[in-house]
This record gives sequence, structure tokens and C-alpha cells, in this order.
Amino acid sequence: MGRPEWTNRFILPTALDTIATFYQEIPYFNADSVNRSLLAVHLNQAVFECTTPIAPDAKPLYGIETDTVCRRMMQVSDNMLADHLLLGCGMQLADTLDLEAAITMLSKRFPAQWPHLPVWVDGSGLSRYNLFTPWQMVSVLGNMYHTFPHGRLMSLFAKGGQSGTLRKLFANEQQPYVFGKSGSMSGVYNLSGYLRARSGKWLVFSIMSNNICLSVADARTETAELIEAIRQKY
Repeated sequence: MGRPEWTNRFILPTALDTIATFYQEIPYFNADSVNRSLLAVHLNQAVFECTTPIAPDAKPLYGIETDTVCRRMMQVSDNMLADHLLLGCGMQLADTLDLEAAITMLSKRFPAQWPHLPVWVDGSGLSRYNLFTPWQMVSVLGNMYHTFPHGRLMSLFAKGGQSGTLRKLFANEQQPYVFGKSGSMSGVYNLSGYLRARSGKWLVFSIMSNNICLSVADARTETAELIEAIRQKY
């Protein structure tokens, strides 16, 4: 299911006629105008756009807990939510809902010992624009491992054999031993995270495969086999 980029005309494949249940989230175009129109219909009265400046003493109203939001983003690989969270970081750090401002502020926290900085454009994680290396990802994950409580950190990631994008992988044992975040698109499959090896040691890993001629499903399977081999060796 999808829609053309600049319209709200949604296209439903005929194959959906044979599927009993189907769920997919697709953002609609021109949300400001559409939301205002929908609210007016719901309230049965006119709704006008307000351009009144925010009061100087205004304070943010926080809703969902941080970990709950992060689990949603990490486990089901919600790129739109990730982009919105990065905008929120911009507001918090630079007082503006601006991706570039947020990235500029956050990039100052990158390790000084990195030989080069990543190319970071948006909050989508894996994209045609963002360029991070496995070494950089391992560095970030290692820092997180030593910063956050173990149980809390592992609860944010998809769990092998149990949840998220890793639900159908690494289901060999009752207790999960792979906690990670995957990313995929045509010709690319990446998986980064934490692995509890046979010895009980915790390993940080980042496997990035690009220019692959396999299907994403096949690349996912081969990546899982490589991680399983590493687990047995260490």
C-alpha cells in the first residue's frame, strides 16, 4: 500500500483482497492542513490557525516515558518516529524544530578520537544519505553499554526470537542472546547491537552489508548465521 509523494491518494494493491487482516502506517501529505480540516469536521465548527507566539514562561508538557518511545522506535524500526524525536532534540538543544540544528549540536558529542566524522543528514538511521561506519556504530554502542544500566539498555532493542525485527531470528534458546537494531533497503542489510556469547561474555557488533545481489531476506539469514558462528567461537 502507498501513495504518490505529493498527494493523499492512497493506492491499495489487489492482493489485499485475499488478506484477512493487514496493518500499515503511512503518513499523509500536508498534515497541517489536513489535520485542521479533520478537527473541524470532528468538532463541527471552524478551526483557525493560530500564530500567537509562545509565552516566555511556557514549559513543555511531557507525555510518554522516554524508554517507551525508544522501544517503539528501535524494535519496529519506526523511521518517522525517529525523525520526530530528532526534531524534539533540536527543540531541546537549540530551541528550534530543525534537523540540521539538532545534528550540529549532537555531533559535538562524537568521540574526538574518530578518524573522521559520519555523514548525518536525517533521523531515519539507515538511508541513502546517512553514512556511518561499523566502527563508529560499535563505538557508540560500547559507550552506551558502559553508561546505562544493563537491563534498561537491553530492553530498548529488538530481542532475538522474541520481539521486533529480530522476532524470527536467533530463536534457538528460551532466553534471548542477541539484542539489536536492524536496517534494510534494496541492496543493503545492517544489524548492530549486543551478543551474549556461549562463554557468557558480552560482545558489541555491527555488520553492514551493501551492494548485495541477494534479497534482503537472504542477507538477513546469512548475517544471522555469521552472528551464530561468532557466538559459538567466543
